[in-house]
Amino acid sequence: MSNKFITVIIPTYRDWDRLKLCFDALQKQSYPADSFEVIAVNNDPEDPIPEWDLPENFKILIEPKVGSYAARNKGVENALATDSDSILAFTDSDCIPSETWLEASVEEIEAGADRVAGRVELFYLDDQKLTAAEKYEKAFMFDQKKSAKRGLTATANLIVRRGAFDYVGEFNSAMVSGGDTEWSRRATKKGVNIVYSEGAMVKHPARSSLQAIFKKAKRVAGGSVFMKDGRRRLKVFSLFRSLIPPVIKYIRLLFSRKDLSVNEASVACLVLYFLNIYKGYTKFGVSTGLMKPERE
Repeated sequence: MSNKFITVIIPTYRDWDRLKLCFDALQKQSYPADSFEVIAVNNDPEDPIPEWDLPENFKILIEPKVGSYAARNKGVENALATDSDSILAFTDSDCIPSETWLEASVEEIEAGADRVAGRVELFYLDDQKLTAAEKYEKAFMFDQKKSAKRGLTATANLIVRRGAFDYVGEFNSAMVSGGDTEWSRRATKKGVNIVYSEGAMVKHPARSSLQAIFKKAKRVAGGSVFMKDGRRRLKVFSLFRSLIPPVIKYIRLLFSRKDLSVNEASVACLVLYFLNIYKGYTKFGVSTGLMKPERE
């Protein structure tokens, strides 16, 4: 395996404590330190950057434009990984990459992949006693294997060949949420292939409170209203569609997810039902201008 140069890009917004944990994990990578750099991009210029003693291949930039996709674009613009065969690796400040994250990603790229959707492993406050929010996250969030089959991947764990990224284009910084899905769809439309990797794993904390779940739902639903140019699309029927109970999903969970108990599947679908109603309400409100979208 050749040591392709990698630029790791991490947007952060008032999240220094968790970013430090992410940095610590990246310093333990099995991939040679002289073959990758780490760029974190602070998306709040008024929030002072901590005076950390960082390795030479780590740095923190500032992006004043609101939104994690603007921050990611800033990282790409300043990346040392510039030739078409180099690699861009995206993760989030609340993620903890495994020691073989970069090494496993490079193996997939060298095998012919343009994009890698790495596994996202959730961890909980108490593995023996999951909250309702955690049961929902366990059932429905970060199924990267399933997403990759649809040509999608979350930026919590996206690795892409630089040439492929440039071919697709930068993230849409006009979007406050959902920019990873929008970019993935562009990539798929242009024929940029994608593979799923178990080995290229990052850990991600499951949201433990319903408040956090609903906050994210509002952000994602609001972001889905906007088109590429930032204009709103009217979502008149979203609220009505959201009233339909997720019965089919519940049945599928019971029969296909052996890792879920009946209680976990039931609670997860109940949360999903109320989330769908809330997202439908949010889409209608944002599309009509009665509500403002929230930032990521």
